[in-house]
Amino acid sequence: MNLRGGFALYSTDTENSPFFVFLQENSTQNIGVVDKATFQGFEFDVTANPLPGLRVNAGFGYVDSEIKDFINDNDPLYPAGLDESLVIGNQTPAVSKTTINLGAQYVHDLSDGISSLVWRLDYQRLGKTNFDIYESTTRDPVNLVNARITYEAENWSLALWAKNLADKQYNSEWSPGGFLYRARPRVFGLTYTYNFES
Repeated sequence: MNLRGGFALYSTDTENSPFFVFLQENSTQNIGVVDKATFQGFEFDVTANPLPGLRVNAGFGYVDSEIKDFINDNDPLYPAGLDESLVIGNQTPAVSKTTINLGAQYVHDLSDGISSLVWRLDYQRLGKTNFDIYESTTRDPVNLVNARITYEAENWSLALWAKNLADKQYNSEWSPGGFLYRARPRVFGLTYTYNFES
């Protein structure tokens, strides 16, 4: 069995990170700024080929974000200023604390010797996600499944695929003031690819 993987630790400082705020008074999406923030975390992945034609992969990521500095006139919701202690130490917006990825792919060679069927299934879990600098709104973990089956010939392929196979309903974006954006529902597609010989 072939097995390979990777692991990484990181620590990143950012300045002037934007975030979005919706103002109902004039129906506009505005940009605020987090003056300083830190991101510390780790991630790892592993890929294995336990059987001929079968490949499986797994990955996990964790990030701890923290707002370190915030000038109180950088939030469009509070142009007159607010108590900075309500923000400093909070998580940065739209960062999922954990992410899990699992996948499996099987290649079935057909009898003609020049074509194959490729089956692929992917699972992703987006961990708890904070949406605003005040930590007033968070999204519970989201589980997503994607699938694909591909017929591969010598110089062309045809793939039938589905994203968000379980038709999970969730918000991909939310900002103070009442703006939210729903994630795409289940989507099916058919993709044809042709490789021109040079």
